[in-house]
Amino acid sequence: MRNKRCMNSNWIEMVETLQPHIVSNSVERDYHKEIEYCFRFLGWKRSNGTIKSEVSKDLGNNNSIRIDILLSDQCGNPVLPIEIKRPNNKCCSRQESQLLSYMRLLRLNVGLYIGENIQLFYDNPDDSDGCISVFRAELCKDDSNGELLCEMLSYDGFKLKSLEVFCKERYDQIKAVYRLQEQLNDFLSVYNASKNIVFLIKDKFIKE
Repeated sequence: MRNKRCMNSNWIEMVETLQPHIVSNSVERDYHKEIEYCFRFLGWKRSNGTIKSEVSKDLGNNNSIRIDILLSDQCGNPVLPIEIKRPNNKCCSRQESQLLSYMRLLRLNVGLYIGENIQLFYDNPDDSDGCISVFRAELCKDDSNGELLCEMLSYDGFKLKSLEVFCKERYDQIKAVYRLQEQLNDFLSVYNASKNIVFLIKDKFIKE
């Protein structure tokens, strides 16, 4: 495992490499090339097949999809599909669905999106919902999430299981917040607010 200082330098190097493309809003092809380069200095290499670009996968019936970048382990097993868009792109549901199709085709629960920022997406195998963004790093040097991202995606220390556990924990936290918000909205809805508040007031006086 590399030390924190090295991880921090990797993130700074990544931001400095991509920043000119962000400023000029480079075409997707050029941005793709630089992103692949960034993963190479994280340790992923074409020479050993751990990083590949524009990987085509058959869907049957003469259909196929093309994965922008695919990271694999030393045995050739896919570990992380990456969807790349232009630097000024705003991630939308269509692109999330595209990344989800890669993940499910490869039977992976985690995928990476890189466009205006970098996001980890998680697809919970225990429900039928689509994947959701569970972690985000903005492309600026002082974003501490970027340092953590470099640590998790470093080839030397990469562990798919650890990445899945991290994303699952983030997923559970986000879902808990969603449920709490839904309960609060229901409690304060036009139909329920008055009777709920009256109940709380009565309960308070009864206890006193």
